[in-house]
Amino acid sequence: MLRLPARTAHHLRPDPRSVIASLLLTILVLSLPPKTAGLHISGALVMLWALLQPRDVLSSRTIRAYFLLTSAWLVPVILAAIVQHAVGLETATEARPLLTALFRMLGIGVGLLILLERGWIPVRIAHAIFVGALLVNVVAGYVQWLGDGSLHDLQWRAYRMQGLAGNPNPFGTFTSLLLTLLADRLRQNHRNPLYWTMALLAAGAIWLSGSRGALLVSAAGLLVLFSRHLSRRNVVAFLMIGIPIGITLSFVASHFQEASTSHRLVLIDFSWNKILESPLIGWGAHAFATFPAEARNGIDAPHNMLLDLALTGGLLPVIGWILSTGYLAYRLFMAGTAAATLMLALLASATLAGLLEYSLVNSLHFQITWMLVTVFGCRIVWQETAHPRHLEVSRSAPHIEAMPDGAARKG
Repeated sequence: MLRLPARTAHHLRPDPRSVIASLLLTILVLSLPPKTAGLHISGALVMLWALLQPRDVLSSRTIRAYFLLTSAWLVPVILAAIVQHAVGLETATEARPLLTALFRMLGIGVGLLILLERGWIPVRIAHAIFVGALLVNVVAGYVQWLGDGSLHDLQWRAYRMQGLAGNPNPFGTFTSLLLTLLADRLRQNHRNPLYWTMALLAAGAIWLSGSRGALLVSAAGLLVLFSRHLSRRNVVAFLMIGIPIGITLSFVASHFQEASTSHRLVLIDFSWNKILESPLIGWGAHAFATFPAEARNGIDAPHNMLLDLALTGGLLPVIGWILSTGYLAYRLFMAGTAAATLMLALLASATLAGLLEYSLVNSLHFQITWMLVTVFGCRIVWQETAHPRHLEVSRSAPHIEAMPDGAARKG
């Protein structure tokens, strides 16, 4: 009978903490599209587990960077809310959305980073979790499509696939992120039939969602992902090609949705005028729905995260978001690794999705998505391993952790 050396057997035995951490991340991501209670339960457990760790782990560069980048826009929102209440603004932001944002962005976000820093969630495992969880959402969409007897409905918007999200727009956004993750796998292993099958399923689901935003988000992610094969001298030429493609995709079905496009333009104009009326403190997190219905076409949100941020807390949160996101994007671009390029592509996709549809303060779907993208972006840029045992395993079996972050480096 073959016996493994004790040291080798010890390394091959799964760490229970790693299994539990990966399970919590799986529950969180699986619960995101349907917005089930598992999302906040797993998030709370991640945060409580992180609180039990030694305080010195909070001094890592990764966690400090994430805290500063998130606080750059979140703290001005909180300060604006305090001022709104102080001046007696009727639509001032209540405590609940602020506490919820703090819990999701800083509580769960910092908790996940601590688990990553400890080496309990390897990046390659996290990648597999995201692909698997988002694929479940896609499969659910196809099951609904077949169950509804809509197999013949392949034309644009003849049938709008919703999946577990219950809405075609977030379903399309999640599937666009999945397509970018799969494209990254295919970029490294283009002969894998499983990745091709999953990518084709994701592309078909995006089309069946009928979401123009999803088409744009997909295009943005793929363009950024494959831009690393261009020299930096060709970035301008790349943008000159990419921008017209994006504009074309955005109006693929404009004749089907002329009313929708005009409504968005009205929302932008109305939102901007309201922002100019209160540029310093905004109006509050849910103030938009209290404005005259005829002026906002009966729509209860501006469907643009920057307009929503400005309406919620004034222009300071917008400035903070632009500076923090721009800095993270710059650091990912300068890192130049395959993992950094993937995170830059996901950051571009998430940014465009927010600009086309979501609120960073009120949308659970987008808040958690933005938190995850920022967490792993910071992890890739400011990678720091604080656990001695993890360092030992990485040296003895470098392919375990270095494959996604170090081995596939540019050039």
